[in-house]
Amino acid sequence: MVKTFTQQFAKISNRIFDIMVISVLHVLLCVPLITIGGAETALARVSMQWTQGEDASFVDYLRIFRTEWKNGICLGLLTLLVSALLVFDARICGMELCPMPVRVFGIIAILFISSIIAHIFLCNAMFKVTTMQAIKNACLLAVLHPLQNTITAIIAVLLWMPGLRSWLIAKLNKKTYQDIRATYEESTSVYTGTQH
Repeated sequence: MVKTFTQQFAKISNRIFDIMVISVLHVLLCVPLITIGGAETALARVSMQWTQGEDASFVDYLRIFRTEWKNGICLGLLTLLVSALLVFDARICGMELCPMPVRVFGIIAILFISSIIAHIFLCNAMFKVTTMQAIKNACLLAVLHPLQNTITAIIAVLLWMPGLRSWLIAKLNKKTYQDIRATYEESTSVYTGTQH
């Protein structure tokens, strides 16, 4: 009993430490704005490994970042632009002159687009797809799972600690991503003629 409690405490402590270190690394790697895509993709992949019960540390995060930063440039800059537009939209929705229906629509649009942004990097981390395919997959996820994605969007908007945010989103969507991965692997084996 004592040994299992000690092991659980050590495991939780290690995970908290990894989340904190990866969050700091993530912020540092996002300072040059061009590397946001690679940093977010690495964060998403590490978060997916955590939800699947695998161990991943800041060393794995840095390794993934080194391989993904070039692929993430376009996706990172696109999400940066969309995020800037969301902030502008939020400022407009907060104005007193803006009618209530426009405010409500603006808030719904902000949550919807935030959930898409949260899913883009997870889709990019899970599959070797083009930027447009990652965006398409993230949009489909946002449309097909509205309640789950409302929670995802709220987490993405309100939680600013990157490691914890990404881990919670991956944990919340674990079953959905497992289903997508199974479908993806099944469809690629049909196209390549391989069996898994």
